[in-house]
Formats: sequence, C-alpha cells, structure tokens
Amino acid sequence: MLAGRAPPGNPASQVRATDTNLTIGIPGSLHDLWPKEGKVNAPRVLQDVDGDFTVQVTVTTTVKPQNGFFRAATLLVVQDDGTFIRFDDAAADRGASGIDFYCYLHVFRNGERLVNEQLRPLKDAPAVLKLQRHGGDVIASFSQDDGRTWRSFGRKTAQLSERLKVGVAALNNTNSPFTATFADLKITK
Repeated sequence: MLAGRAPPGNPASQVRATDTNLTIGIPGSLHDLWPKEGKVNAPRVLQDVDGDFTVQVTVTTTVKPQNGFFRAATLLVVQDDGTFIRFDDAAADRGASGIDFYCYLHVFRNGERLVNEQLRPLKDAPAVLKLQRHGGDVIASFSQDDGRTWRSFGRKTAQLSERLKVGVAALNNTNSPFTATFADLKITK
C-alpha cells in the first residue's frame, strides 16, 4: 500500500497507512480535483509508474455525503495538475430524490475535461475500482461483488506521458469531515 502525506497547502488533512489500508481524512470544506475552476486541492497519495499498467483499489468506506452535496473516494492517474484521470466512487445528495451513488470517470487534459461519464446504480457498499492503461488509452471498470462481475466505461483516449503518478484521493464538498478508506491497492505491469 502507498504511504504519504497531505499535499502542500492542505495541512488539515490526515493520511494514515498500514500494510493493507490507507485512510485520508479531510475537514468539512471543499476539497476537489477540478482544474478549470482552480480547485486542485484534494489530498492525494501517489507513486511513480511507467508504461502500461493496471491499478486496482477497494474503497471500504461509505462516501455518503452529510451536510452538503458531494463526496468521493478516487483512484487517480496523474501527469500534472491539469492532465489526469479521476475515477470516483461517488455520492451526491439530490435533495428530495435522496442520495445518488455512482461511479464517475473524468479525463482532463491541460485543464479541460474531455471525458465526463457516470454509471449507476451503485449501492452504499464497498467498491473495487480498476484502471488499465494501454498506450494512449485507458479502461475504467468497477465491481461491488469483490471482483466477480465488472462494469466498464469502455476504452477512452487519454494520451498521457509515459511516466505518471498513480494513487488515491479524497474529495469533499460538504461541511462535515470525511475519511476515505482504501484497501489492497495493487499496481501491476
């Protein structure tokens, strides 16, 4: 599992790691990865990877928002703060419609969002997130039954550099603290 710390400028975040789990705790305020709005302040823990790879992690915590709109536990592939792939196990409070649980795939290049897709329904239960990189393309998929069945977003063009950073992040758009817990991060070539 990765070890790490909160990014510079985000001292209120807490990162803790064990042999199998990583938790990222953030205060009840906006922590996001949204370059067009200048909001790239979500705490993240990353490591270097080169070439083609598969990265997989289990989100073991609920992402259900409290006192606000949106939360996500995110699998992340980063070239820089404007070019990255963000794959969220997410939930949003839709008011009278209730809480909406879904997986959310974003591909950003130079600050512009090129892919914006969501798959539903998800349960308020652990989710396994997987990203596979094949040259200039990626495939994002998720499972909520310990990997027995997978739902895929299909192949997407990402055009990322050879060397990237891969890991996890926690996003919060509520006024309540949020702790994202990840387990069994695996990166294979």
